[in-house]
Amino acid sequence: QLDAIRARNADLAFSLTTEHFHERYKDSSKFLEAMRFTSRPLYNHTESTFLDHHDVEGGLLQKVSLKGADGSMTTAVFRLKTGADGKLLIDSFTVLDFSTPSDDGKSI
Repeated sequence: QLDAIRARNADLAFSLTTEHFHERYKDSSKFLEAMRFTSRPLYNHTESTFLDHHDVEGGLLQKVSLKGADGSMTTAVFRLKTGADGKLLIDSFTVLDFSTPSDDGKSI
């Protein structure tokens, strides 16, 4: 999904999320628009590095380091859940080192 967001491929990025995102955003363009305005470090990252992860019931928590175009580093944590087909899908995430305020100050 990080590659899809970086490439601005809304359909692919949205297809890699759980029903949680589908219910909230209804379609891929609204999802990517939300990324653009509420999670700018995620939307504008140029590089990503997967850090540690922890198994949790029904999936895992994945920590990721994101590098911005200006060289700034941000950390995000993704909660992934196992879908019906056995593939991991993004259920939620939070950006930890967040220098740009979000609309509601909450994680997605």
